[in-house]
Amino acid sequence: MGDNYFNYYLVVNDDSKNIFMIQNPVKQYEQGNLKVDKNLVVEFSKTSGQWEKLLEIRN
Repeated sequence: MGDNYFNYYLVVNDDSKNIFMIQNPVKQYEQGNLKVDKNLVVEFSKTSGQWEKLLEIRN
């Protein structure tokens, strides 16, 4: 799926709600921006994606 595939990392705390978007995680892995250890824990760098503030819609 290449550039049409995204992974999202959501961070929610008392102060904010943010999302880190990683486009084409396979490419990011091949470029060394993502690392996966033997326990399948993913470590990503700032260059592997971008942070966005999560918008909240309230009724």
